[in-house]
Amino acid sequence: MADVASVYTNILQYDELLKLQKEKIDIQTKLCDTYTKKYKRGIIDSNQYNNSQKNLETVKNQYESIKKQQKLLLMQLAVLTGISPSEIDKLKRGSIQTIEYSKPIPEYIESGVIFSRPDVMAVEKQLEKAKIQPWDYTSPGTFKFIYYI
Repeated sequence: MADVASVYTNILQYDELLKLQKEKIDIQTKLCDTYTKKYKRGIIDSNQYNNSQKNLETVKNQYESIKKQQKLLLMQLAVLTGISPSEIDKLKRGSIQTIEYSKPIPEYIESGVIFSRPDVMAVEKQLEKAKIQPWDYTSPGTFKFIYYI
């Protein structure tokens, strides 16, 4: 369930990013139009004109990249929920702006919770194999790597 919520929240964030990126494209397009007019009148040189065109292409490429990343997240959501990938685009979505978290956000996370994560434990084992003691627990809140020969 947490995976579904995480992927869905990321999709909503990408929706917002795509909206902002479209606005950037519109702004850059208007700038390019202005630079084109200035270039035709001889007010700016070809470097400034070419840079404006390059900036527009960069913004468009960023938009496509964000779109691809969101598509991957949509596929993940389809797999996690059992929805057909062809139908996932039709899924009605909310907005990241309207999400409200009603529970209190903790001020800190106990270190035991972090160090009991499977990925952290796997790294600890790798460090121990390399004869490195991963953590010095002698003083709370500080972590020292200790190397043994």
